[in-house]
Amino acid sequence: MTSNALAKLLFSSYEQYKLHHLNPKNCKHEKIFSEMFDIVVKSNKLMSMDEIGTSIEGRSINLVTIGKGHKKVLLWSQMHGDESTATLALMDTFNLLLCRSSAERWVTEMLREVTIHVIPMLNPDGAERGDRRTAVGLDMNRDALDLATPEARILRDMQRRLKPAFGFNLHDQELSS
Repeated sequence: MTSNALAKLLFSSYEQYKLHHLNPKNCKHEKIFSEMFDIVVKSNKLMSMDEIGTSIEGRSINLVTIGKGHKKVLLWSQMHGDESTATLALMDTFNLLLCRSSAERWVTEMLREVTIHVIPMLNPDGAERGDRRTAVGLDMNRDALDLATPEARILRDMQRRLKPAFGFNLHDQELSS
């Protein structure tokens, strides 16, 4: 299947895998953690989830791993607590991979070549309040050097431990009508 054909297939089937009950208003730590836990359990070991640390206010920060390939990719979302669209898109993507992993050759091939590591919600305290900043009022984009927050240290530690070939900082996309 060509890249263009795959993109058209994914676009045309998106509504089938979208988790319609998730939205920006309920994209909070407890809801996302619970949903992610259910998907990982249903995945029959296709996916795993590990707690890699906790936020300032004690919420778990988790790493979801999919695939067994030698090429490593690290994605993180909701570095800014008020930016939920990438987290929601990741949840839809996890659902697609769960539903199509045994039926689609491209999924099997991709997961054989690539290991995808995802931190679905890096700033759960900010997400809880719908606030860009962490519980101590820091914007994590500005904390990359000082590493004053546990969230920034967790991200740095994951980068050092995993040594990914690619890293993707997933930010919000403003929706327009």
